[in-house]
Amino acid sequence: MDAMRDSVQISSTDAVTNPRAPGAESSGELEGCVWRVFSIRESGRVGHVLVITCAPRVRKKMRIPKKYTTVDQRARFARGAAPQVRKEWLAERAEVERETVDRAPDPSAITFDEFAGLWTSGKLAALYPGNVKEKRSIEGDIQRLAFMKPLIGDVALRDFRVEHAEKVIVALPKARSSSTLRHYGQTIHRVLALAVYPGKILERHPLPDGFLPSVAPRRAMSFVYPVEDAALMACLDVPLQRRILYGFLAREGMRYGEAVGLRWSDLDLDRGVIVLDRTKTNEPRSWKLGEDVVRALVTLRKHHREPKAGGRVFLDEIGAPFVGKKMANTFRADLVRAGVTRPQLFERTAERIPLRIHDLRASFTTLALATGRSESWVVDRTGHKSSAMIARYKRPSRAAVELNLGWFAALDASLPELAPTDQGQSGEPNATPADPVGEAEPPAADTLPSRQMCSGMCSGPGTRPSAEWPATPESAMITQRRARDSNPW
Repeated sequence: MDAMRDSVQISSTDAVTNPRAPGAESSGELEGCVWRVFSIRESGRVGHVLVITCAPRVRKKMRIPKKYTTVDQRARFARGAAPQVRKEWLAERAEVERETVDRAPDPSAITFDEFAGLWTSGKLAALYPGNVKEKRSIEGDIQRLAFMKPLIGDVALRDFRVEHAEKVIVALPKARSSSTLRHYGQTIHRVLALAVYPGKILERHPLPDGFLPSVAPRRAMSFVYPVEDAALMACLDVPLQRRILYGFLAREGMRYGEAVGLRWSDLDLDRGVIVLDRTKTNEPRSWKLGEDVVRALVTLRKHHREPKAGGRVFLDEIGAPFVGKKMANTFRADLVRAGVTRPQLFERTAERIPLRIHDLRASFTTLALATGRSESWVVDRTGHKSSAMIARYKRPSRAAVELNLGWFAALDASLPELAPTDQGQSGEPNATPADPVGEAEPPAADTLPSRQMCSGMCSGPGTRPSAEWPATPESAMITQRRARDSNPW
């Protein structure tokens, strides 16, 4: 029918409810469609148009040939044309749906890197909130996936085999530890597990049981002695912003990632309370800060670049966040700059790893246990999830008791820029006047560095000698010049 080929689809918000319509000369309902005939005027001449409602919100219209001159003739034409028009529309819709299905990409054709990106970006957690948790510490996985991208990033999930995963493990530098190899294996395993469920892209996991590399026995690790912390805090050659961060980590036991993500709104400095709602383990924590730490933070905020509630507490010397920065090498270099030379802090052997900034948390745990703090008091601050994890620190804590190391000096008194007129003394972890534990004994004389050793600590220009030894005229002159020419804030 030639007139039918001129039909076009129009949209309307009217639902198909009543075949009668205002202004229609005739109307009716037939074989699932509603038709109406309307009079129109074009160029001074009267014509007629047929409107067919094929489905809710879908209409077709066509001109009625002029040879149908009466209302009955036009109605008979409409009753014959309307079902045919709806039939053609249904056929067109079915064809479009078939083409859409044919063009739809195969979900299993998505590459490993593309699907991993959905995980690290948090999109999978948004799509499947009951099955995929939003991971707080995703930076390590992003770094590992960046290493994998040129090796297996373009492999389609449907083609992924155990050989691809082995390719990544083999490509890692030989010096990497067994725990690092396992971390890479766990990242690959996790991405593929999500593709099985809830992604439902793969029917089964392509990696066999036993794929994950085993972890070798734990290597020896070190912790920072209070006297080494004192040397670092007093070293003016290390930017104050880094020293405050180091001192805070050692005295409060937080994870590095949690500390550098702190904002002023997480702290109630009037009451000395910290509240962590977002943590690595998704378990909120709150505790009372040490009074010396509170005093240091109050002073820090007075001079801070971002003192408002939403500002980050810890920024580096150029005002940039520490978030995402690897600080292990910087931390060890700052210790060397402060004159700390204990070999165990810097050795890397098959049996020992060098000191990391994360080990300030270990230093906190070790010395807190050594000074009589309970396991529950420690885990409230560190966030450890089991007694087995705390048990790792009991042997070094017993050694700390035998060495009579004591606790770290008060943070505000240890930093020359913040130190009050009368210097605070070394006490115990987060001690307060009402603390039932009482004050820890000061370190034994033989555990303190000699005057000759101290003179070598932080011996660069602008250093300030610690309070235990009198300043020389030369060091006093350097300190005065440093204070005059630079602003540590």
